[in-house]
Amino acid sequence: MHPDPDDATRLVRAVGLDVISSTVDDLRWDFRSGADFERWAGAGFGDWAARVPGREAAFVADAVSRYSEITGSDRTLLFTQLRIRMRRPEA
Repeated sequence: MHPDPDDATRLVRAVGLDVISSTVDDLRWDFRSGADFERWAGAGFGDWAARVPGREAAFVADAVSRYSEITGSDRTLLFTQLRIRMRRPEA
């Protein structure tokens, strides 16, 4: 899920909470090898891979291969992370 940061902070305020801070970070996880990335993805893609019974490993390998064509690495996951710190308003 990739919510728009402004929409997310508006939603927090709409439910009555104060936004202390909101940041979006570009992050990367470097796995030691493409095989390590595939093992990690195999666990994370469980629901998707279940839709291709008997071909789960091939599905994961194909997804990682196609992803590496975009990122230029078969062992690096690039992603953004939205963090919102909030609190209840003081009375």
